[in-house]
Amino acid sequence: MRVRRLVAALDLQFDEAEAAAPGPTPADGGGAVTLRRRWPETTGAVCAVRYRPDAQAYFRGDDPLAIARSAPGLLRLAASVAGATPDDDYDPFTCVLRFEILSSASASDLSTAFRFVKDQVEIENLATERPADPVAATGPTAATGNALRIDGRRIDGLADLADELVVAKNALLSLPDPDGALIAVQATLHRLTTALHGDIMRLRLVPLSPVLRRLERQARDLALSLGKEVDLNIRGHGVEADKALVDGLYEPLLHLVRNALDHGVEPPADRLVAGKPGRARLGMDVRVIGDEIEIEITDDGRGMDPARLRATARERGMGVDIDLDSVSDQACLELIFAPGFSTAAAVSAVSGRGVGMDAVRSSISALGGRVAVASRLGAGSTFTLRLPLTIVMTRVLVVECDGERFGLPLTVVRETARVEPADILPVRLGRAIVLREAVLPYLALADLVRGEAGIAPGVGTAVLVVETQAGPVALGVDGIEGRMDVVLKPVSGLLSRVPGALGTTLLGDGRLLIILDVEALLT
Repeated sequence: MRVRRLVAALDLQFDEAEAAAPGPTPADGGGAVTLRRRWPETTGAVCAVRYRPDAQAYFRGDDPLAIARSAPGLLRLAASVAGATPDDDYDPFTCVLRFEILSSASASDLSTAFRFVKDQVEIENLATERPADPVAATGPTAATGNALRIDGRRIDGLADLADELVVAKNALLSLPDPDGALIAVQATLHRLTTALHGDIMRLRLVPLSPVLRRLERQARDLALSLGKEVDLNIRGHGVEADKALVDGLYEPLLHLVRNALDHGVEPPADRLVAGKPGRARLGMDVRVIGDEIEIEITDDGRGMDPARLRATARERGMGVDIDLDSVSDQACLELIFAPGFSTAAAVSAVSGRGVGMDAVRSSISALGGRVAVASRLGAGSTFTLRLPLTIVMTRVLVVECDGERFGLPLTVVRETARVEPADILPVRLGRAIVLREAVLPYLALADLVRGEAGIAPGVGTAVLVVETQAGPVALGVDGIEGRMDVVLKPVSGLLSRVPGALGTTLLGDGRLLIILDVEALLT
């Protein structure tokens, strides 16, 4: 605390002395020339760098001082504490450092050196790059050369407006159009709205490389602390994704890396006994597939034992609701995502607290993604994450079900049909229909979302033939309203616990439409 007050007092005196000195004129180049005046002995063409580390830099594995000192052509370096007063409480977990640097390197070399924290750095060439209006250049929007730096909150606001425009566009679909005059207008508005929304979403793309580099450092440090030898291979540093997704990925990925190193990878001696190389392999592949980003984390460790998972589930009382002996080994792997489930024998600094994998699935679901796991005893495990690359327009089919409206992604709907109740045949414990000489299992959507409702005798029923991993399935609904393009929002709050909810969107009349995940409803 005393050190903190001393640093704050010195910083305050320095600021007062600087304020008493004659300030730069607009032609002087603003704050950059202030740095040069602080070090008048520095001559020649130099670049000024202001590095303001993010408050959560320590949590992300960054070392701000090491980053600042690694600047090429370093001539002068000054560190200060932002917004400090002698009475402030010291928070060791929040970074409040600010760095000012003079360098003989070029602006491009400095940009390369600070590329992983580029959103926290301002670089200015004192010889050639002098903003005409220093007030504007230090505001939320600043231009340097052909680049335009914009406050991220402005992009977020623009994206929100684009989302509202999509909702307003969908409201036109409910208007009466007896002479068809609105069709052409709707088509034009749809094309322009889709293009505008896509361009705005691309403005939010940021590289994943800072997150991946932090994970590399954390993984190496953790492997060293556990006494395990691991060859780490992380690929996909050039992939870009939505800023909100990148910001939310670090914690769940760190959970998975910790689990792989602590639970999956064996000590070198155990690996040699098992006939494996002493050095383990841990890989993370990041790739873009269509409109999604796929992250695959693989280790060649001990894998997961379904028998041990069943035993742990019984110990925790999970066998009451589930017949653990009858479920498949793959279904047993899903037990690791249950709240409080842990196979760790003891609590350590890394694991064993009964939290982690359920938090991973919740975090990925909140980002609009999903998690899958595969494992083979003695050979290792693979976790696959699939998330939307950005907030995209999704085409859905709106259906009526027991007085409510739901949306289904049009990509899973193969066709629609209409059947009579007499065409729905009982088959053992279920029902089926015959469509184009093919027998399809039949399920009422109301039964899936509410566990009630049936088919009223004598009333025709609309059927959606949807594609699933097990094959085509016929879903019975009360009616089909039509299709529309929506901005899919990840479920949050109470809705995040609703099974089978893929996301939500607003309709033109202000009502909320839940988009269903058919695969999740059927499992």
